[in-house]
Amino acid sequence: MIDFVRKTKGVSFKQAVAELTGKAQFDTQEIVKNKNIRPTPKKKKFEETLAKQIWESTQPLEGTLGEVYLKERNCWLPPDNSHLRFIPELTYPLSPHKGEKFPALIGLVTHAITQEPLTIRQIFLSKDGKGKAPVKVQKINFKDLPASEGVIRLVADDDVFDTLTIAEGVETALTAFMAAPPVWATGDSSNLSKLPVIGRVNDLLIIADNDEAGKRASETCATRWTDANKKVKIYTPEQKGEDLNDEVAA
Repeated sequence: MIDFVRKTKGVSFKQAVAELTGKAQFDTQEIVKNKNIRPTPKKKKFEETLAKQIWESTQPLEGTLGEVYLKERNCWLPPDNSHLRFIPELTYPLSPHKGEKFPALIGLVTHAITQEPLTIRQIFLSKDGKGKAPVKVQKINFKDLPASEGVIRLVADDDVFDTLTIAEGVETALTAFMAAPPVWATGDSSNLSKLPVIGRVNDLLIIADNDEAGKRASETCATRWTDANKKVKIYTPEQKGEDLNDEVAA
């Protein structure tokens, strides 16, 4: 039997004996190999991250540089209970401006249906609030937190009934509010394309950005909602590369 084990498994006499007596040793090569196998990292939850602390440090927009910025952009100022707020100083996370502090708008991204907090959208502003910060990437979602199917509720959930207007950027959404309330923002085209159907909303107006990503996301969203027997309209600015806020400011 020992010879059979040796020949079929290609092991030494000692290893064959150990296997037959139930005292087989682990393959040292396999142990080394397994050390290199890292477990799938556990997904972080909003409550466990700095994102929650940042959100809890924000304040309403009225009387802040956040209000200055929105007025410069011809935007409606959302109510105090909206999920868009202001923080006077926020550390910028990317090089070459990493560590520099800027005022910022903070959008709380929550799931469109469950309202579960997902992440925050950080919009870095110039020191005087009259524009965005002089950095390459001015809008950043918080690292390692998913935003899929999330929205920034610019009006409270209780204020949304039969109709809803949706846009990518908060500036676009707050421009649309003047003519088509209530409004929410998705933050970017990827999230717009994934917007789930909200049962109580029967009429959806999508304010599309006039670029390939924006138009594609709007069509994807519209298809999902029309397949669920919802009424959908898409508004797209005439000028290529513009959003509604650009169009109004022109």
